[in-house]
Amino acid sequence: ARWWAVRAAGGTYRVLQKLPEALSKMTLIQVAHSAAPFSAKAGLRLSTWAPIRLMKDGASVLLRVPSGRWTKYVGINVAQAGVGIAAMHKMEEWLGAERTATP
Repeated sequence: ARWWAVRAAGGTYRVLQKLPEALSKMTLIQVAHSAAPFSAKAGLRLSTWAPIRLMKDGASVLLRVPSGRWTKYVGINVAQAGVGIAAMHKMEEWLGAERTATP
């Protein structure tokens, strides 16, 4: 079904071209769910983005990410993930060089 939806929308390139426009209309949970298949292929597990419930004076208080700031939080997480992936890649390069240099 997803393959057909991408094909009906004009192909992968056209879908990726419209991605910034689509992301601005999506909620944080929808963005996290759309990234789940890619992160699973990379062997990563995304953190959950659910509201936190606290008890205050016997009443339940719901703490949410402010609606205008979720893009900031997503951007920070993407940057941290990028740094982590780059670090893992560099470590693999270094370990590979060590294996070939050892007689």
